[in-house]
This record gives sequence, structure tokens and C-alpha cells, in this order.
Amino acid sequence: MALISEDALDALATLGEEAPLDVMLTALNDSFTGVRRAAVRALRQLKGHVSPSVLTVALRNGDGYEREYVVEQLELWSEPSVIPILLSCLDDPEKDVREQAVKAMTTLSEYVVLEDILPFVEARSSSTRSAALELLARLKKPVPMDLLRQALIDPASGYVSQPFMF
Repeated sequence: MALISEDALDALATLGEEAPLDVMLTALNDSFTGVRRAAVRALRQLKGHVSPSVLTVALRNGDGYEREYVVEQLELWSEPSVIPILLSCLDDPEKDVREQAVKAMTTLSEYVVLEDILPFVEARSSSTRSAALELLARLKKPVPMDLLRQALIDPASGYVSQPFMF
């Protein structure tokens, strides 16, 4: 059972900087989807920075909407420690989360290392490979030709795959 209602979270967000951030963060892990989404709405309205360690809990437990919010917030931290978390989002089942992760890492491109993207380029999932290739294209860093060739080979069949779609 939810300890706080969706309406209460929406009301708390109107308090601005006076809002009890700890209550909203706790609501990110509520068992009810509606409460978690209300917490996301409230936190977005505040535009506050939430600790990456707190956000990763919501990343594991949340639905696509909540995971997209987490990625959006991680981008605001602008530090290298969030890159591994963002990279893991390239393999997210939700297209919007993958796209938000690519956007965030493009913004934080100074911290992204080409070698860290390679496992995602070689992933079995075409959506993961596509997200990794999109990231490589947006980073505008030189990419070795053999890596691009490898990205075109479908790991499941060994044949050259069709162009990737997000």
C-alpha cells in the first residue's frame, strides 16, 4: 500500500525548494506505478539534482517512463561516474530510454570512451547495436573500420544485417 498518494506528490511539487525531497525520492520506489510516476512528475517540476546512487534504484525498479526520467537526471550530473550507468541503458528494452541515454552521453561526450561502447556494438540485440551505433555517430569520434564491419554482422546468423532502426 502506498504511504503517499499521487495527489499529495503533485501538491508537494508546488512547494518548490521547500518540498521534502526525501519523500519524493522514497516514492520513486513505491510498489504502485501511479505513485512512482507522480514522484517523477514532482521531481521533474523541481528540476533538482538527485544523487546517482538513489537514481539507480529507480532505474532497476521502475518502468520505462521512470527509467527515462532517471537517464534524464543522470545527464544533469555531468560527471564521469554516470557514464557506466548510462551505457547500461543502451540495452534497455524501451526505445525512449535508449534514445535518452544516447542523448545524455552525447551531452557528456568528453567522458565517453570508445572502448566502453564496443560491447554494445557487438550485442545480440539489434536495438542495442543500433543505439550504440547512433551514439558513435553522434560522438563524432573516429571509429575503426573493422568495428564498423563487425557492427554490420548479425551475431545470430553471421550474415550482414539490414540497416539498424531504433
